[in-house]
Amino acid sequence: MIFLHRRRKSGAVILVFLAAVLSGLVSLRGLRTDAPATSRGGGLVVSRVIDGDTVVLSDGRVVRYAAIDTPEMGEPYYKEARARNSFLVANRVVELEFDLERSDGKRTLAYVFVGGPQRRIFVNGVLVREGLARVYLHPPNYRYAQALIALQKEARRAKRGIWSRYRPTRPIIGNARTLTYHRPNCPFTRRTSRRNRVFFSNSDGALDRGFHPCRSCRP
Repeated sequence: MIFLHRRRKSGAVILVFLAAVLSGLVSLRGLRTDAPATSRGGGLVVSRVIDGDTVVLSDGRVVRYAAIDTPEMGEPYYKEARARNSFLVANRVVELEFDLERSDGKRTLAYVFVGGPQRRIFVNGVLVREGLARVYLHPPNYRYAQALIALQKEARRAKRGIWSRYRPTRPIIGNARTLTYHRPNCPFTRRTSRRNRVFFSNSDGALDRGFHPCRSCRP
């Protein structure tokens, strides 16, 4: 169960995570949470599954799952992530929960839930926990950041899915503004201002802080 508490300070929204996900609440079919929803999606149904983290609703809206990223076509575990997402949401009524930014300019960004009040499954979390998605945070959307990071750490330690191929890269340099981490010789490292650089002895430390790997240098 994920308990959230919101408070305002100097006009900024500060999210305080009172508890992370308890393993006892994770069923074989996914992660349950009783966190209040921002939107129930108006009874909208998933009419098409595009890939592991993108779907089309019955009103034509394209929804990109917030705070996670699944493998692209041609990458390892692409088919598994898409199949799992389809199993969870295809032709089902979904409940959408939003963060501070609701769109990336083209698609709706949302946390997606299926099931009723007694068995509410957090789809984003299921994909991360099963090693079929990485945590991919974009400021200012941090609503479930700590819970998702904890699930990713669990999947990484168990070497599930994409993490079965993972080997820590060392050393690496993170960008505190974009939450991306790079190899020291990556062109994007040189473009990162010194005040935004975060040094890690290896990629494990970056992942545990919510950073995600650069798509260019693939650390």
